[in-house]
Order: sequence, then C-alpha cells, then structure tokens
Amino acid sequence: MSDNGYKIQTETGIKKRILHIDDDGDFLVISKNYLSTLINVNFEIDTLVNPEEAVTKIKENKYDLIICDYLMPKISGLEILKELKSHNINIPFIIFTGRGREEVVVEAFTLGAAGYIVKGGDLKSQFTELYHKIMKIMDSWETKEALFASETKYRNLFETIPDAVFVADPITRKLIDCNQQAEKLIGKTYYEITDMNADDLHPDDLINRTMEAFNTHASGKTFIYESELITANNERIPVSISSNIVETNDGSYLLGIFRDISEQKSAENELLRSRNLYQSIFEISTSAICVFGEDTIIKKINSQFELISGFTKEELEGKISWTNHIPQPELQRLLELHKQRRIDPESVPKIYETKFINKQGTEVDILLTIDLIPGTKDSITSLEETTQ
Repeated sequence: MSDNGYKIQTETGIKKRILHIDDDGDFLVISKNYLSTLINVNFEIDTLVNPEEAVTKIKENKYDLIICDYLMPKISGLEILKELKSHNINIPFIIFTGRGREEVVVEAFTLGAAGYIVKGGDLKSQFTELYHKIMKIMDSWETKEALFASETKYRNLFETIPDAVFVADPITRKLIDCNQQAEKLIGKTYYEITDMNADDLHPDDLINRTMEAFNTHASGKTFIYESELITANNERIPVSISSNIVETNDGSYLLGIFRDISEQKSAENELLRSRNLYQSIFEISTSAICVFGEDTIIKKINSQFELISGFTKEELEGKISWTNHIPQPELQRLLELHKQRRIDPESVPKIYETKFINKQGTEVDILLTIDLIPGTKDSITSLEETTQ
C-alpha cells in the first residue's frame, strides 16, 4: 500500500511509470519536481516536450498513466488520445490544461479520458489535486484490470470446458449465461438461451423431477444426477448434471455442468440388449447349459440343465462345484483339461464324451461341448444326453 491509503500494487523492483506531455518545458520541470515530492519511490516520472512524438514514445515504452496538455502545436492532447485508442492502447489518460471549456471536457471524457484538471492558481494546490487524481485513478484502474484479468480467466475456462455450462439465478431460475458448448449441444444461440428459464431446458415429463434437483443444488448441496435436455429440433439428449453455487459481487448464481452421455447410454442400452438376447438364447436352448468359474463353482444354469441334473438353480448357482457331478476316473481327466484350457485353450478338445451324475445318483452318458467365455476365465458348456 502506498502513502495516504492508496492501494497501488507494485511488483518488487518494478516502478509505475508516468509520462507527462506538454510543449512548455519549464512547466514540465516544475511538474516533475512537485510530483516526485508527492508520489512515493515506486513511481518514475518521464516528460516529453515534443507532443508529436508522444504516440511513438508510448508505443515503445510501458507507461501506466499519461498526463497531457490539451492545446499544443501540431497535435492536441485529444488527438493523441484518439490515436492511442486507434492502436488499442488503453492507458489512464489525464488532460491537464489551462483550457477549461465545457465542450473540451465533454469531448475528453467521451474519448475515454480518465480525468480532467484545469491549470491555474496556486501551484502547490493544483499539483496536490493532480497527485490525488493520479493516485485515485491508478487505484481504480488496477482494480478494474485485476477484475478484467479475473473475468478473462473465468471466460477462458468457461469456454474451454468440454461440457455444456449453464448459469442460472437460483431463485428465479432465469438463465443468465452459457458457454459455446451449451449453444452447440441444444442448437440455440446465446441470446435465445439467456431468454429462457432452467425449466425450458428439459422435456415436459422431466421438468418436475429435474427442478427438484435444481432446488436441492440451489440450497448448496452437491451431487450428480441424470436428466435430459430438449434441443431446438425437439430431440432429447441424455445428460449428467453437476452444479455449484457461485458467489459474485452481484449475488449468488447456480453454475451447472451438463455432460452429454448419449454414447454412454447407447452403450448401456446395447449391453442390456445383448444381455437380454443372451438370456433368451440361454433359456430357450434345447441343450443343457452351464457356466462355471476357474474355481469350478457353477455360476449359472438354464432350465434344460435343471431337467437333466434334477437340481434347481437355487441349489447349484454359486454353491456347488461341477466336480460333484463327474465320477472317477473321468473327474481327474476333466480337471486336467480344465487346468490346461486356461493355459492353452487351443491345445484341448472342445467336444468330448463323458459321464454326469444327476441328483438321483445315476450316471448319465453325455456329449459335452465346452469353451472359455472370451475375456474371462469362465467356461460355458452345453450337455446333451447320449444314453439310450
């Protein structure tokens, strides 16, 4: 913090630089002496007596504030300000002049001048006024730049998130912001989206349930839930939603991240379809089918296996080893095949005859077809009776 309570931030070893432009060289000397006395050591004051060189000098040097006379030969202070703006050079600019006409003041502020001070009267008083104006402007400018930098970082992060982001008023549910991914996901423009409420994002049949979750999020609780978005083309897109309350100077807002889970849902549906298809084939097969693990415990059987074995699914699945149903000496041979199948599946036969002991203790001749389930150590086998 500098003297007199102004919060001017300076990096270690780096001074704030001020350029004073005036065609009166003697006045520049007086100005530098007064300001150097008033302003602390964290400032460096340069002067320029040739105003036509001002833009070049400012472009070649990094200045934090410009003080400039209004009426000068060849180029005026306002013309310098205009040219700086045309080069997108935005530096706090103070007009410090003996001309105090109202139209000049209005034009200066219209062009973006940060301050306007009229010369004249007691030197100490006018430079004290200039000093306070400099410090106040620098303090305010740094706050604005810090806010702009913060907002720029926020916007960059906001726009680079791969998911859609919607920002809403947690009370009115009015949408007040969104990123480009949000526009792309639902096929609407920023202005269309910010003219909507959060309710409008979802299909009618999901609004109540989704708004219950919205209200829970708005109360400060965080969790992820699934819903759907409705697009401009009335297509439904499944999404997972996570939200957080964001506190700003303007109030509290609910920021929601919407992740498109269409591919995930499609994969889940395909997996369910495959499982249902597998289950249907498993159950309607005319062969007895059994799935068992590397530990030989039976995992799943179909109705036909129940018929041949005499056991129910509840009696076998997850409880009994298939070895309980194979008599000696067949058991030893099949255990060796079971072990070898997990070492080198192609080295063992997939179809062979053996014997099977049913619930009544009767040995039944069967033709067994067996293989590993791809990607697992589980075996699937079908049995057909060959006993006449």
